[in-house]
Amino acid sequence: MNRLISITRLLLLTGLLAAGGAHAEKRMVSVVVPPINQPATGQYYPGKFIWHDLFTDKLEDSVDFYQGMFGWEFRKFGPGERAYYYITSNGLGVGGLSQQDTNDGAENQWVSYISVDNVDAANNYVVQNGGKVLVSPRIFHQIGDVAIFADPEGAPFGVINSLSGDPREVFPHVGNWIWSDLFALNPKAQTEFYKGLADYTVMNNSASAITGDYFLQSNNVARGGVVLLPAEDIIPNWLPYVRVNNINDSIVKVTQLGGQVLLQPSMWIHSGKLAIISDPGGAALGVIEIGQP
Repeated sequence: MNRLISITRLLLLTGLLAAGGAHAEKRMVSVVVPPINQPATGQYYPGKFIWHDLFTDKLEDSVDFYQGMFGWEFRKFGPGERAYYYITSNGLGVGGLSQQDTNDGAENQWVSYISVDNVDAANNYVVQNGGKVLVSPRIFHQIGDVAIFADPEGAPFGVINSLSGDPREVFPHVGNWIWSDLFALNPKAQTEFYKGLADYTVMNNSASAITGDYFLQSNNVARGGVVLLPAEDIIPNWLPYVRVNNINDSIVKVTQLGGQVLLQPSMWIHSGKLAIISDPGGAALGVIEIGQP
């Protein structure tokens, strides 16, 4: 699948992945970036999505887009094509951005990382339960142990054990990540895969009229949803969402900044509103307007 090839090729190029395959000795990532949390929290919440990386061939356009959309700040580490852009929002580390070459037809995309207790154990679990290793476990200096996999339906995702702990359990500020949805061919089977990976509790979404709509919960907090693919031309994927103050204003900004609106605002849980957009490179993500609980 092109999107999987592209991620591996990109990480080889940037030095985030050393050649050697899934069974190579664990290596240190060459790019040095700040830790996720400053200061360290010392707290861990397995199953929580704590980091997101954008792989794109529209680097500068993407930086401008996300600065304009969410007020994100970007710090560049590493030279040239090996550069990694560390993203902060409201003073918190939330992800990174790297240049990729999509001449092979691969798509630009966000990859979301799940907090786990042990990345090596997660690697073994994925291999034994129908997934694929895209980036074998390695040490990302100051960030922690990381790896990238594809689940049994091919949706890419990452796992991470942060050296600085996980972000604290607080309701996300406007401009920060708030939710993730997995669009799946077989939602029930996928919930079982992720339950085994991160010890999630699987809950039926009672607010949904769709059969096979689930929540993944850990530490008594809903972390993300698993839903049936809405259309035949969409491939299985994780879609992350950012909290916004006013979804209608955000939709206007999307087109002004060179993005597209893929799904117009609709109602979400707890009287919230949800929309799906794409950035200038075509990478999809969602926006959610919701008040403080």
